[in-house]
Amino acid sequence: MSKPIQKAKSRAHLRVIEGGLSVKVGGTASPSLNYFESRGSTPCAQEENRLRFAILNLVVEEVGMSVEQILQEISDKINSAEDADFARAAFIKDQLEAIGLRFCLARLEMNLVREGYLLLAWPSRLLSEYPELKPLHPLSHQSLELG
Repeated sequence: MSKPIQKAKSRAHLRVIEGGLSVKVGGTASPSLNYFESRGSTPCAQEENRLRFAILNLVVEEVGMSVEQILQEISDKINSAEDADFARAAFIKDQLEAIGLRFCLARLEMNLVREGYLLLAWPSRLLSEYPELKPLHPLSHQSLELG
């Protein structure tokens, strides 16, 4: 007959895992990054972040605003009952789709500050409209989320 296995008397060390990094409970927490900003330090994650910031800072000439400002305006007008707001939001969405970005409504579990986010749906359109983004390789980042 085998003997029962004795458990080692050790103290459990609980740690909170946040964003893939091990953080001790009780320590000061670093500020969280935006949902769509990668914490990774890999070359791919850094390239994605550079591409995100470059796209958000692009100015859409037909609208006269940066992509980030456009995203904020759409999010502000999405729940409006005014016809003028609806028409403006539809026009802006069309301009974004012309350069390869699609507006999507945010899900509750995303915990975003805005009502929606942008998706790089057509990177070839973006590249043809803004060829200066070619060094950031937008074609290899299809479905990149921005916002």
